[in-house]
Amino acid sequence: MLFAATGLFDPKRLRAISKIEAAVGKCPGMRVGIHRLGGVGFFFRGKESSHVHGNGLLDCFVGRANRDRLVESGRALPHHVFPKSGWISFWIRGEDDVQPALELIRLAVLQIQRTASPLAAQTASLCSEAPAMEAK
Repeated sequence: MLFAATGLFDPKRLRAISKIEAAVGKCPGMRVGIHRLGGVGFFFRGKESSHVHGNGLLDCFVGRANRDRLVESGRALPHHVFPKSGWISFWIRGEDDVQPALELIRLAVLQIQRTASPLAAQTASLCSEAPAMEAK
């Protein structure tokens, strides 16, 4: 329902969200799907890295140390529900937010890789070996 309202009242935001979905879907090991609480989820090798709500709010799990750094630098906000967790939030408003959002999603995937077993972390290939996720 939120995506429909966003498309009707804020089409530039919906276009930006669509570009992010398309870029993430092209990355090795990534799957784009319906999030359990609504919105669109981004999953790396079966684990949720991030999700975007229909209103354009992106949530990414980056770990507490990364969260602190990202919030202090102004690149992200504390999570809108769990501000002391390892999750961050980021508003996608339009085209200028696509690349920063993709970078946050990439950091969330790297967090999954770091916390995976050593063998899985060594063999993980995502976009960390590619230059970066890019929207076309």
